[in-house]
Amino acid sequence: MPRCSWWSRAVVALAISFVLVFANRVLAEGPDRIRPGSNILKDAIAAALERSATFRSLAERIERSDLIVYLTCNRFESVTLAGRTLLVAAQPGLRYVRVQVLCELPHSGLVAIVAHELQHVVEIASATDVVDDASMVRLFSAIGFSRQQVPRPKQFETPAALEIGGRVRREMDQSPPANTLARRDSGERSARKSGD
Repeated sequence: MPRCSWWSRAVVALAISFVLVFANRVLAEGPDRIRPGSNILKDAIAAALERSATFRSLAERIERSDLIVYLTCNRFESVTLAGRTLLVAAQPGLRYVRVQVLCELPHSGLVAIVAHELQHVVEIASATDVVDDASMVRLFSAIGFSRQQVPRPKQFETPAALEIGGRVRREMDQSPPANTLARRDSGERSARKSGD
């Protein structure tokens, strides 16, 4: 009996280790389902994964979804538009989304708009019936509000995306980059050594 109990504990410990390693894979390797199209976007995602728990949660939710997200830089005709999310294609078990963002924003603004748009991706992921433009308009009409009065392609906003963008920006502002912490820590050690 003790042998069985030991074996059970070993299996449980191995399973927990596997789950922890798999969960940390998003941080170590970057998300597989979020595919940035430029180095500036790769850097923004890496910084956000390192410094924002909210951003990590978004990435993890997308990783568990049926969506593949292509993240690209774009310029927009409207000066009020800094990002948009488009459903590109859908097939059983897999949907493709393109997220376009204005990459000329300052770093904190870029990370915030990426998080904002990824919240829209999570909203789409939560609605498995979104498979075309009409079903996407129905979703965002139900959970959000229209941003324009003119009859052009529909532009919607959601309270959740507005809140997430702001929260990620605050988390980024409150958590300096790791290399800043390393420089500060080494500076404190140097100051202590010279003061001793």
